[in-house]
Amino acid sequence: GVLDLDALRLALVEIVTRHDVLRSCFPDREGQPFVKVLPVDSFRLLVGDPIDPAGIPAEVEQESAHDFDLAREGAFRARLVPAGVDDHLLIINMHHIVSDGWSLGLFAREFAQQFAAVCRGFPATLRALPVTYRDYAHWQREVLGARVFPRQLDYWDMRLRGAPAVLDLPVDFPRPAVLEGSGASTSFEIEASIADRLRLVALEEGATPYMVLLASFYVLLFRFSEQRDIVVGSPVAGRVRPELHDLIGLFVNTLVLRAEVSPEMSFRELIRTVKRVVLEAQSNQDVPFDQLVDRLQPLRSMSHSPLFQVMFLLGRGSNEAPAQWPGMSVSQVRREVTTSKFDLTLSLDENGTGLDGAIEYNTSLFRRDTIDRLAKTYVRLLAGLVAGLDDALGRVPLLDGDERARLTHAWN
Repeated sequence: GVLDLDALRLALVEIVTRHDVLRSCFPDREGQPFVKVLPVDSFRLLVGDPIDPAGIPAEVEQESAHDFDLAREGAFRARLVPAGVDDHLLIINMHHIVSDGWSLGLFAREFAQQFAAVCRGFPATLRALPVTYRDYAHWQREVLGARVFPRQLDYWDMRLRGAPAVLDLPVDFPRPAVLEGSGASTSFEIEASIADRLRLVALEEGATPYMVLLASFYVLLFRFSEQRDIVVGSPVAGRVRPELHDLIGLFVNTLVLRAEVSPEMSFRELIRTVKRVVLEAQSNQDVPFDQLVDRLQPLRSMSHSPLFQVMFLLGRGSNEAPAQWPGMSVSQVRREVTTSKFDLTLSLDENGTGLDGAIEYNTSLFRRDTIDRLAKTYVRLLAGLVAGLDDALGRVPLLDGDERARLTHAWN
């Protein structure tokens, strides 16, 4: 559509004014970083030269490689590039030090709302924020750090002491001495009938769908690794108070979830175990992950991440702005995954009926066909688990008919 460039610029300035963390830098003072909030006029909407629409992916990758100078510049950039007649590419780049997944969705909604208001000549429509991110950081350090962290660290010390250092999954390539962050992702779907049954099981057990799906992930990892003591990482939003819900900033934390799985257990029994593990962990979620690592002092290695190597996420959520803006239609540019923070990350999200799934994996360890097969096996495993809630986990079928015939006849 026809873009009102002044309205776009004004809307961005309003968001940057509202969330001062977006115009914050982190200079050094006697070896310690501190927060310095820059004036609003330090933010500039960058406007690039026109490009052909075919060049959009390269333009996005170029911006994503920007090396923020956190000591001097704000950790937020916005770049507009004309990409054809009445077509424009807007690239929003936030450093993780000032944002998380929740922040991205919040930014998209507030920016679209403010842009529409400016286009129609209305004043700012966003209500004033009760606190700033600096208020939260001070509260976390002074209040939680003194009263809550010591007690919670004692819990995690008890819960995780002696946990296995590495989940021994069967990999396609030897684990390198220094594991690079190269990665890829494969997508899959869980049909509505299985998703509905999983939701019903959650109701029956007084659990959440997250707990049931996490339990199913433990089964998958157990069956592939034959390891019974399994540790999984899982993020929490960290916005434990309502006044934090509308703040852009880095609140997310990582929980380390340890559970015992055995072939004799039923899926129903494992759900109850995972429910207890999750509730305890969420009651002790305030300690930042780096402080937990400092306390536990696990054996550090460049070949794997500390405490856990696989992650589970449910409800990745949408970061998209509304599809219709004044006089314009808007869509999100999809980026190909080229990095992986962990060996494996399973992500699941509601799609209205069933579930959309994705497995992000480290390409130094796994081939694409292995992960594609793992995704298909997981869907098959879910069907078996919900069909036999009280069956032994070691007997839930993983193979389809062709795979079973190949193993028992063609390769026999």
